[in-house]
Amino acid sequence: MQILRTDSEHRTVLELGTGQNPTIEPGHDHLDLNVDCPHLEFVGDIRAIFAPNEFDNPGNLGSVPIDFYDEVVAVHFIEHIEWTRQVDLFKLVLSWLKPGGAFRVETPNFPYIVQHYVKKKLRTKFPLGEHPDITDRSLPGALMRWVNFKINSGCSPGDYHHCVYDKRFLLSVYEAAGFVRW
Repeated sequence: MQILRTDSEHRTVLELGTGQNPTIEPGHDHLDLNVDCPHLEFVGDIRAIFAPNEFDNPGNLGSVPIDFYDEVVAVHFIEHIEWTRQVDLFKLVLSWLKPGGAFRVETPNFPYIVQHYVKKKLRTKFPLGEHPDITDRSLPGALMRWVNFKINSGCSPGDYHHCVYDKRFLLSVYEAAGFVRW
C-alpha cells in the first residue's frame, strides 16, 4: 500500500530488512539485523527501539534520523515482527518519515493463501519454486508445505513469521499508528 509519492528528484528512502538484496539507488539507506548484509547504514534489532526491555540489540538504530525519509519500504519484513507490536513498528516508521511521506509494505497475503488452499486442496498444481522444500508436487502434503512456508517461515534459520495480514488488518494498523490515507 502506498500512501503518497513525492515528486522530489532527491527522494530519501529507508529500506527495512534488506537482507542480501538491497536496492542500490541514490538516496537509499538500508537497515537489517544481520551485520553481514551488504550496504547497511543501520544495523540492529528494530524491536529493541520500541520494546527495549524485551530486546537488547538496538545497534545503531537510535541514529536513524527523525522526519528525514520521503519513503520507508518494507518488503517481506513486517511479518517478522510480533503481531502485538505492529502498531509500535508503524509508529516508529511514521517518526522517520517527512510529513506526507509514504510507508510501502509488501507482506504475505493471508486471504490469498487461504483461498489458494481451498481451491487447490484436491489438485496438484499450486505456486512452486519459492522454497526448495516445496518443489516436488508429488510429495504427500506438498500443498501444506507451501501454506506453512507462506504463513510461518522464510528460508533461513531464525527467519520466522509472527504476523499475517489481510487488507482490513493492514489498514487498521496504518490508522492506529497515525497514518493518513491519501
